[in-house]
Amino acid sequence: MEITPAGDAALSAYDLRAEQRRQEPSTITRNPMLGERHDPREAIRVLRTVESGEEIRVGDVIADPFGTPVTYLGPTMRRISGESIWLPGFIARVLYPGDTPWVFLPIHLGAAYEDAPGCPA
Repeated sequence: MEITPAGDAALSAYDLRAEQRRQEPSTITRNPMLGERHDPREAIRVLRTVESGEEIRVGDVIADPFGTPVTYLGPTMRRISGESIWLPGFIARVLYPGDTPWVFLPIHLGAAYEDAPGCPA
């Protein structure tokens, strides 16, 4: 097979674009559907009930939108590629009885993260 000068130029341009994309930062998110508890060595957002303002801690049992008791596992976590620090997101991870993980927006749990945009103080 012979590659023409035009084909060679197109392959070179593709390689250059692919390398530039590999160098761009990207967001990495942990699998929120793993039933793992939040690592206490990492930063965490404080989740509070909307009605009373009481803090919901990792491991606390709360009610899902249908009233079923679930265990709060912590927020979703993400980081920018190349960084070693995981940062908390704004979605709450919970664990159903029988070790079934799930995620909810905090408002569906009657709660809000303290530092969420538009969150009541």
